[in-house]
Amino acid sequence: MALRRKKKVPVARRTGLAAAPTDDYRWFASYVRLEVDKKDIAGILRNYIRNNFDGELRKFLLSGPDWIYTSKYDTAAMIEWVINRGNKEPKGYSVEEVCKRYISEVSDWCKRKLEERSASEEVEDKPKVPQLTPLERTQRVGRHLIADIEGMIDTWEKYENINMYDKLVSEGVSLIGAQMVMKYYQPLKAELEELVTNKTPDLVEAYRNMTVKQQKGLLKWVTMMIEDTEKYILSKKATRAIRKPRVKTADKQVAKLNYLKTSKEYKVNSINPMAIVGAMRLYTFNTKYKTVTEYVSNSRNGFEVKGSTLQKVDLERSRMTSLRKPDVSLSVFQTKTIRQIDKHWNSLTTKTKVPNARINKDTIILSTRVLDK
Repeated sequence: MALRRKKKVPVARRTGLAAAPTDDYRWFASYVRLEVDKKDIAGILRNYIRNNFDGELRKFLLSGPDWIYTSKYDTAAMIEWVINRGNKEPKGYSVEEVCKRYISEVSDWCKRKLEERSASEEVEDKPKVPQLTPLERTQRVGRHLIADIEGMIDTWEKYENINMYDKLVSEGVSLIGAQMVMKYYQPLKAELEELVTNKTPDLVEAYRNMTVKQQKGLLKWVTMMIEDTEKYILSKKATRAIRKPRVKTADKQVAKLNYLKTSKEYKVNSINPMAIVGAMRLYTFNTKYKTVTEYVSNSRNGFEVKGSTLQKVDLERSRMTSLRKPDVSLSVFQTKTIRQIDKHWNSLTTKTKVPNARINKDTIILSTRVLDK
């Protein structure tokens, strides 16, 4: 009696966090930012708070505005990668510092929300405290820092050995705040240089209560303070995150693509060019030279198109060859699997070459493969 084969039960395709790449943190973090739903991000962050804080503190940290839990993709990626999945910390990152900064930010926003709620419950005729914009808050911090430095200048000899760079780092001064300090004290430096170098009478009169040695010492101290602030500004600019360029939609990417829509000679039509964007493999046929080309993407997100040029193409894995019998071969590239296409390619007697990434007016877009790499 012949044994009946068991039917293979189809497995649902994994999505969300379950489908995140696990071989490299950079790709994992990128996937979390682009593909994972906001509610899953919120779940990671809220569960971290629930697992690490108790009682009233936990209740307080979970009472912030919704966006503080749904928009922190990088923090969620780090917690999921290291704490939830047990992977090693990525080089240059500290999960402890990342979580510490996040909890501090959550705490600040929870306090702010609590204050706003309390204010709304007070008598309506009570004057409301004006809400500062992020820029205004940053400028206020900068002004407080300048006031602090002004106090040091009055008794600068007591702070002769202070490291202004370390002070700025320890206080977490923003780039705007440091730039405000630079702009405020550069005129003072120029004034002291003129006093020490040119002995301008008006300035000599203004600083008559200081000896020449003290004037030079103050100039040295102000110069040091400005130089340390400038170094801090440069370090902040060097570590500032670069905004990732927004990827154009498929229809905009292929708007200027020059290709052949139909070939009466070979009785073949091009597929919709928007299918190229995001595909992992692409097959084209040049009707003028009778060449078929297989393009392979080198990106997890597949191909992109700029003008008439393919982007994210691995030319070392891509290939091109001539077809002696296009009528026989074209249907293979349009309908068969990757393995069947590879077998057919190996049966061809023409030489395989390395293609370029251009699509022109003689090119038919035969087919794409989205998941096959």
